[in-house]
Amino acid sequence: MSDSQQKRKDDLHHLKNALRDAPYCCKKIIYLNQEIERMEYELTGMARHSIPMTKEQERSALPMPRFHGGGMTLVERIAEIDAVKDERSYYEKRLRECSVIEWLDPEQQELIFKVFFLKTNQWELAEDYHFSRSALIRKVNSILRSVIS
Repeated sequence: MSDSQQKRKDDLHHLKNALRDAPYCCKKIIYLNQEIERMEYELTGMARHSIPMTKEQERSALPMPRFHGGGMTLVERIAEIDAVKDERSYYEKRLRECSVIEWLDPEQQELIFKVFFLKTNQWELAEDYHFSRSALIRKVNSILRSVIS
């Protein structure tokens, strides 16, 4: 096998893995966005980090207790938020690798979407398209090869 054929085969394998991982990356990005939002809210100083106050404490004329976020300094909190943002950008980069399917025809996009994103049963999908399962896999591979070329 020549180097160009091996590179093409590796690119196809990499694209398939990126397409398989896309649903996980989407969920992870949503989770990280929520985590960043929570952390930034804590930076405002309005978040409570300790046990809720009793009714007597709430009615007290004494000053409200200050909530310190677990002993972390402001710089440490900002660094923690930056680390989560870096992780989010990593998953966004992985998701951008799947953008090549936008170049396909709508019918081909639908097939790729059903196989990789929705993870539809391949036997049922092949029956719907009037293929055998192996013919369906060959069709998917040929579509992906056309995108890589």
